[in-house]
Amino acid sequence: MILAAPLAVTLAFSDGIGHARLAGWYDDEEAVSLRLAFAVHPRVAIDAGFSEDAERVELGLHAGVRVRPACPAPWLYVRGDVAIVGASHVGSNYDLTAGAGAWTRLTPWLAVEGELDVVLRVGEVDTQSFRAVAGVAIASPRFWHHI
Repeated sequence: MILAAPLAVTLAFSDGIGHARLAGWYDDEEAVSLRLAFAVHPRVAIDAGFSEDAERVELGLHAGVRVRPACPAPWLYVRGDVAIVGASHVGSNYDLTAGAGAWTRLTPWLAVEGELDVVLRVGEVDTQSFRAVAGVAIASPRFWHHI
């Protein structure tokens, strides 16, 4: 049964600043992302999803992992992912993301989360950006017992 599976769906918004070697610092546009997470082991979830830039067509297809470190703060996690991004055409760029975040459960099914990410874009234009992410997650209660 799907409701018993350790699944979570997160809708998030992000914004940040970036740096390009030739152009210098710039305002990295807002983006929206939708991620599906499946807990595969205690403290580990596999993430998959997509993101879209708010100001231009730049669809990103993401795959990654989220790990909750063994520490006294059970609401902390670290996350990494790789994305194929279509800046000028499908697959024109790749994003490598590393981040750390925290969530708090509001109900057995609902949580809010915040995350700080470093994103390296490799492809036509090599850039680095620093992003703040805020989102809401709907998750099966089994997800929280795993991750």
